[in-house]
Amino acid sequence: MLTAIPGFRCGRRVSGAVSRSGNRGARPLGWLALASFLSVLPAPTLAQAAAGPPKPTPNQAAMAALVARTCTALAGQSVGAGDLTAAQQDLLQRCSVLTSAATAPTVLTAAYNAILGQQVNALGPQTRQFATLGQDNLTARLAELRRGQQGVSLAGLALTDAAGRDLIAGQTGTGALLPGGASGDSSGGLLDGKLGIFLNGNLAVGSNAQSLNSFAFGVSGNSLTLGADYRIGERFVVGGAIGSGRTKTDFGDALGRVDLDSTGVSAFASYYRQRFYLDLLAGVGRPKVDLQRHINYTEMPGTPGAIVIDQRTHGTTHSQEAWTGLSTGWDFHWSALSVTPELSLNFHQNRLDGFRETVSQPLAPGAGLALAFDPVTVSSLQGRAGVRVAYVFSTPWGVLVPNAHASYIREFHDSADAFAVRYADSATLGSPADQPALIHSDAPEGHYTANGGGFVAQFSHGISGFADYEQLRSLQTIKKHEFGFGLRYQGSF
Repeated sequence: MLTAIPGFRCGRRVSGAVSRSGNRGARPLGWLALASFLSVLPAPTLAQAAAGPPKPTPNQAAMAALVARTCTALAGQSVGAGDLTAAQQDLLQRCSVLTSAATAPTVLTAAYNAILGQQVNALGPQTRQFATLGQDNLTARLAELRRGQQGVSLAGLALTDAAGRDLIAGQTGTGALLPGGASGDSSGGLLDGKLGIFLNGNLAVGSNAQSLNSFAFGVSGNSLTLGADYRIGERFVVGGAIGSGRTKTDFGDALGRVDLDSTGVSAFASYYRQRFYLDLLAGVGRPKVDLQRHINYTEMPGTPGAIVIDQRTHGTTHSQEAWTGLSTGWDFHWSALSVTPELSLNFHQNRLDGFRETVSQPLAPGAGLALAFDPVTVSSLQGRAGVRVAYVFSTPWGVLVPNAHASYIREFHDSADAFAVRYADSATLGSPADQPALIHSDAPEGHYTANGGGFVAQFSHGISGFADYEQLRSLQTIKKHEFGFGLRYQGSF
């Protein structure tokens, strides 16, 4: 059943015909009925047609204005050319509800939430709070190198002895603290210990509460980094790595999901002198972005003409990812206790290519609700000041080093992200007259903290392991928990 579309007046009889494939043919009776309504309706102002749901959010108001502009253009095209595609016909029919003063406020609110396209806003938190796992892997490796570790590594590991001295293979070894002596310690290695090979991993889970400009969602991520480093003299280390990771975002109320799958390369360098260190890291990647939205609402519920809109849209694109970081710190030791103040500055940029969605059911109601997204850049610049405290215990079965850490984090890019969207089947798509809706994210929270802890364990025969946990705190809408764990084996090549 079709209802009238207020605001779109036609001065001429609609000519021509459109089949469901977009070619000329016999017009369906429903389409002729819609054309009859269009020819006699009064034309209110664009502001009236763009009112949207009651008490709209900024993003709902922007989408309501886009609906009015798009439907005005489609109605004009149906008069002048008579060649609307099946998807454009469907979009024009959806306008009959979205712009009608007779539509119940609850129906309007549900409809605009369903068609909003606000899921893309998740790329902001993903870039700022969930995209540092690969960088964290390299940071762990550099911390390991500063303690003089060599050989094959399956974890970032930092050990000092009971006197606070670094445990450097071939000089001060862990074997003196281990049961059975120095079994597993070796001063040799590939190229006399100058070359190291490592494999590090991280897991993260988190959530974002519903807010004015964001749907509620949960996030999970993981990454794996394989690399090599080379020691130059006693002060410098340089290296490179290749990493792979995935971040998955699931929205509440079955509104869809966003997946990022990325493979990237990175380079790093470290300078250290006694207790001081300075690290520099940089990397690039080409993540694949997969956006799925679930559009589900009912037009004219409770009436014989009720129409259920149940479409799943899908859009795939890529982004260009780049990041760099600079960190420094100083180690203080008191017997087996160590305290390390740390400072870092990290930049992360994600440049998303434009893309166009497709729908799951091209012949069903809602086929015209797919969106087209413009290219966009999401950036983050974070400063971090923290402290790490560790203590070395020698036990009958090995060496145990528990630690605790806390940080203050400042986000310097604290303006909201804006994503330009259009209807994929708009009559003006790609023309100078095409004006997108700007879907804004919430402005990032500029100040927050993090804290956590973990332990490192060193056993005989070169076997060691670690576990670490960190959580973000004092954020109003975002929660994040990051876990790191692994095993390490050191031996001669």
